[in-house]
Amino acid sequence: MPAVQVKNEHDEFVVYVVELLNQLGVLWSNRSRLLRALCYLTASQSLCAQHQETEDDALAATQTHAHFYLAQVYGSLGMADESAKFCLSTLELQLLQCVNDAEQDDTPRFAGAHEWVRNALKLVEFYLDTDNPRDAATCLKASEFMLLHHGDEEDEDQKLLVAEIYSTWSRLHVTTLRLAALRKEGFDVDDVDTVLPRPSSMEATLAKLSQSQEGFGMMFVPASSVETFDQARDVFKMGLRACTRAREVFVLDGFVTQHVRLLQRESALYRRLLPFEDARGRRVAMQRRRLALLTPMLGDTLNERAFTDLLQELYFECAEINADVFELKQSKETGDKAMTYLIKAVQCYQQFLLLYYPSSNAENSTEDPIRVSVLRGGKDVCLPPGEALSPKEFRTLLLGYFGLAHACGKISFVSDTVKTVGYWRQSLAYHEAVTELVRKYETKHQGEQGRELRRSFQTELKICGEMAELLPEKINQLVYNGKAL
Repeated sequence: MPAVQVKNEHDEFVVYVVELLNQLGVLWSNRSRLLRALCYLTASQSLCAQHQETEDDALAATQTHAHFYLAQVYGSLGMADESAKFCLSTLELQLLQCVNDAEQDDTPRFAGAHEWVRNALKLVEFYLDTDNPRDAATCLKASEFMLLHHGDEEDEDQKLLVAEIYSTWSRLHVTTLRLAALRKEGFDVDDVDTVLPRPSSMEATLAKLSQSQEGFGMMFVPASSVETFDQARDVFKMGLRACTRAREVFVLDGFVTQHVRLLQRESALYRRLLPFEDARGRRVAMQRRRLALLTPMLGDTLNERAFTDLLQELYFECAEINADVFELKQSKETGDKAMTYLIKAVQCYQQFLLLYYPSSNAENSTEDPIRVSVLRGGKDVCLPPGEALSPKEFRTLLLGYFGLAHACGKISFVSDTVKTVGYWRQSLAYHEAVTELVRKYETKHQGEQGRELRRSFQTELKICGEMAELLPEKINQLVYNGKAL
């Protein structure tokens, strides 16, 4: 990269040179000449680094601008790691200036506090996406400082940002519990990925603050220190409290997506606590608590056309939970009582699948031949209408059919052979539907997409083939010999 040299006798003009380099970088960036912009901005950053010992507020400000623009340019170039690195350094420089001002009793309100927090939250998402809760927590703590010292409690934007911070803390606690459970199972899980940019400067800056510094009542717990149920429960409780505080702002009337996401997050907290609980009764209670959180959102609560994706997620999760409760209960409660959970799982899977096939006539949707074929299964099943699904998206649809087939195949009524056989035949039809849908997708999307789908679903396809051979024999044994295989 090119560099700019300023002789010692001209040091007083360095800040002007840096400003000009920044302006040239912005100019070429606006003209979509990103590599040329990168040259100017890198030269600006290098010049600032050469004079970092100079205590000049103007130079510090221009250095911050250079880092900010570099984050934008690297982002436009698709270099996410480099963009995150300079986004982080921009935030660190701004935070350091705020803390230094506070130490000198020069405490003007930082006008960009809200924007700072929004950018910090994006960085937190980046860290959580890469399973790095420690550095995510550092950015969240810094965000709390910014809002508490440079924000306005009565400002509506600030209330939303506070709720966003609590919501993100809840996600962080879910991540911690998930990583802790993986460690418990013997996986090697590091709390920090050393390849990613780390907020070391931000940590050092926050360490300057008083230990009594107020906050939002949240704290980071390393996954390595969560080994027992009691330790996991402490993290769980913090996550629960964060969800509750966020939902006080993100109410259902006005913030539908955020509200439902928080309910899903609370459900995820229970799910991640399960590996630390051995008592079956309490495991069942936690699963039923998840159902109590999510099922009120089903049915007519949410507009099916406006929130299709959200409803699909809810139906699929409820189907899985009901199936899990059945597995926990069946050994203790054989018979119809345990079986009701499996029937609910079947109903949720069916509703999940029907959302892929919206009816043109809402009043007669139950008579729509395409939707009827969805519920019937077998080889008559059709590809979903509308835009073509990617292999990953289509795999999710197939998992719905696969889960439905599995649930129907496990239903058994000791006193009602006819009903049992009916569900087993449906299981056979749904296994056949999976195979048929993969074939039709490959026919329509010949080439890499079709091959990618088959690769990603080959294990399930093998099971479907085996079940297509086993189920007819199983049905015959029950019908003619009165025995279940």
